[in-house]
Amino acid sequence: MKYLLDSNTYIQAKNQYYGMGFCPAYWDWLDACFEAGEVCSIEFIGSEMQSGNDDLAAWVKARPAHFLPHDDEMTQTVYADIVNFVMSQNFDAAPRDFFLTKGDPWLIAKAKVLGASVVTNEATVAPEFALLREMLRARQSAGVSRPGLCPPAPAPAPLPPAPTCRSSRRAAHSRCPRK
Repeated sequence: MKYLLDSNTYIQAKNQYYGMGFCPAYWDWLDACFEAGEVCSIEFIGSEMQSGNDDLAAWVKARPAHFLPHDDEMTQTVYADIVNFVMSQNFDAAPRDFFLTKGDPWLIAKAKVLGASVVTNEATVAPEFALLREMLRARQSAGVSRPGLCPPAPAPAPLPPAPTCRSSRRAAHSRCPRK
């Protein structure tokens, strides 16, 4: 796998620009990318999305193979390294503990094991993590990889062509790919 998808990439696509009924070609494209061995996620992320009661939850439930197990020994070891790193920092306890209960550290661990890149829509950093972000940026600009977590992944192969919408409403939806 070259890319591991965070839950927000699925959720935002469904809610904002690639609604499951509006642009089914996007979801077909994700299936094709999975079949090509390019994208997937982990079971923890799949479980988070299955708890809903919508089209996305049904889509995820129908595709258990898209969500890799994360209970293998290598992923567990990297996860422990991530937890130890996070716990060794001076982060406020509430956001730190919230982060550690979610799928993000597991997704990061699995990506490191596979040499994959994490795909996420998360853009803001809580103030408690601003120092960590700046430290990582400084290390990267100096040519140093992230501290024992995620070395830069090699340049991935191109993905299959982007989907085209089959909906007659696509003209009104500027973000939907065109033929």
